[in-house]
Amino acid sequence: MTCIVTLKHGDRIFMGADSIGSNGYDVAHRKDRKMFRKDNMLIGYTSSYRMGQIIQYHLKLPTHKKTGKSPTLIDTHEYMVKYFIPELQETLEKHKWLRKKDDVASGGVFLVAYLGEVFEIDNDFQVAIRDDEYNSVGCGQDYALGSLYVTEEFCYNKPRERVKLALEAASYFSAGVGGEHIIEELENK
Repeated sequence: MTCIVTLKHGDRIFMGADSIGSNGYDVAHRKDRKMFRKDNMLIGYTSSYRMGQIIQYHLKLPTHKKTGKSPTLIDTHEYMVKYFIPELQETLEKHKWLRKKDDVASGGVFLVAYLGEVFEIDNDFQVAIRDDEYNSVGCGQDYALGSLYVTEEFCYNKPRERVKLALEAASYFSAGVGGEHIIEELENK
């Protein structure tokens, strides 16, 4: 139970998260965050604190390779699909989090802000990129997305405020979202 929000604005990506753990009935206010920096990435997760902790403390980010002999890096989406996801799956399996049913692996849901893009990693390890400048995951995502859509018109040049309002809307309407709201930003480099 969570709400993670991202918003691309100019040369920055803003990410926000709530801070409670919930089973739908009970709430635990937690100090360990659902969002963290890992090298030059911002990662915000839902699904499981254990999954997030494995990603935060055990995942070794693969090198972002260059295109042949060119100094140019391969496409960021290609990097995520070809290098990040296999390393993630291996790490989750090693630490007993990767789940398999009928020989199909599944994990959890999280957002990764990296090199000017936001990637949504789904349970089946697909790497999605929304066409919108914003995204949200978790049980509060619908409220957050509605807020981000509406505030685009009157709050466009206040990205931190838009993320804050999205988290507040999710906290107001969803029993699984609440506590302190944490907002970070990442430069698009």
